[in-house]
Amino acid sequence: MVALVSCFWDPEALAFGQAVHGLCVKGGFDSGHHVRSALVSMYMRCGCMESGQSLFRNFPDADLVTWSSLITGLLQTGKYMESFDLFRQMCFTGRRPDRILIASVLSACASTTAISCTREIHCYVLRLGADKDIRVSSSLMDAYAKCGFADLGYWVFRQIPNKNSVMYNTVISNLGSHGFATKAIEVLDEMVNDDLRPDSATFSALLAACCHVGNLEEGWKLFRRTRDELR
Repeated sequence: MVALVSCFWDPEALAFGQAVHGLCVKGGFDSGHHVRSALVSMYMRCGCMESGQSLFRNFPDADLVTWSSLITGLLQTGKYMESFDLFRQMCFTGRRPDRILIASVLSACASTTAISCTREIHCYVLRLGADKDIRVSSSLMDAYAKCGFADLGYWVFRQIPNKNSVMYNTVISNLGSHGFATKAIEVLDEMVNDDLRPDSATFSALLAACCHVGNLEEGWKLFRRTRDELR
């Protein structure tokens, strides 16, 4: 039954999903956690928010999958603050969100530029011990930058022991777009020292940073460096 419910994922399939929901109720299958989670997810994917939320409210002991289904559904429809409030409620119940859900909610913080929400989730991430996770850390860096606090994103970057090129590119772009061109160039040197090869995205972000602060001389130096290192 779970597999059948999971087949319906767009508004055009809502009527079929509702019919299957009726069969679940008639057959007494709707009381199981997996079926209820699948039904909540189905309604959210089909754009029927009210039915999904109503079903969730009548779910006395919703598991992490069900919470995640509702939160993700709200995120996908642009209801960012509602999703954050629900995420907070879930944490209060003692449910531990996985890294993917944390990163998704942080993307909502970035979209709304809600610095208070970003800081709250950051504190929760530290308590959870998820601050070294690449996906979570990248989302934190991006959220802080979108909220106008690229320096805090840089602080997150500094705490990560094993950085990859994606993280370097992210922090370079964030620093550059907020006027920290000198710091962005310093990060480039760190990247090279860590035996990671800068790519075109790295240098594009740095050149944009130099243009942003009007540092044409440094921009020319980077242009020549780009030409040499990307050959």
